[in-house]
Amino acid sequence: MVTFFEDDGEFLSIVTDFVKAGLDAGDSVVVVATGEHLAKLDIEYARLQIDVKAAELVGRYIQLDTNDVYPTLLSQGWPDQDCFDTVMAEVLQRGRMPGRVVRCIGEIVAVVWARGEHAATIRLEHMWKKLVDVEHMVILCMYPRRAFERDMAFGLQEVVRTHSIVKH
Repeated sequence: MVTFFEDDGEFLSIVTDFVKAGLDAGDSVVVVATGEHLAKLDIEYARLQIDVKAAELVGRYIQLDTNDVYPTLLSQGWPDQDCFDTVMAEVLQRGRMPGRVVRCIGEIVAVVWARGEHAATIRLEHMWKKLVDVEHMVILCMYPRRAFERDMAFGLQEVVRTHSIVKH
């Protein structure tokens, strides 16, 4: 799935709803976001009384900073399938338990897109799609709407094409 958000308020609302739904269902949730957004999410979790700390202790909540994760997915400056598979296997192993779905929400692709690395973003999107095709998991990718305001119709088409569901 992919969704587009207008501002930080909408971003926080989408993520907290996704996290709460996953934890309430007994699933594991992985959040990949910028450090700034992770800090804001911690405040929102407390305000909404979503106990991610308890979930984290039992491996049901994992948060990762995009700036830490993205370099580990690269080989010679380009997203690499083997690197991606290794990193995601480790993350999934932490969250996987019998009968538990792993739900991943993140903005790593949006961060890479914002850097102007459009081809790398599309490559990452295809890697995520491949992962979803072989794993029992749910992924929600997030982009700010402003990322596609300029003449980026081709890029938007490529992003949308890699997802089974598009939410506006």
